[in-house]
Amino acid sequence: MVAIDLLGFGLSERDWDNDYSHKNQADIIYEVMNKQRITNAILVGHSMGGSIVTHFAYQYPEKVKKLIIK
Repeated sequence: MVAIDLLGFGLSERDWDNDYSHKNQADIIYEVMNKQRITNAILVGHSMGGSIVTHFAYQYPEKVKKLIIK
């Protein structure tokens, strides 16, 4: 299991120059999966995370086994 601290949340830095869009957050998940050599995954998203994993599934459908959105 991998839990990602998305850009601008948790302990990650907050900077006005960063792109905090849901599309960009989905791209960050994609980069993490590639670095961890994860070929596909069950993605879980709560609240805003649900929107982010939905964007991810739209952009990278081959990387998604299932979505769990709450």
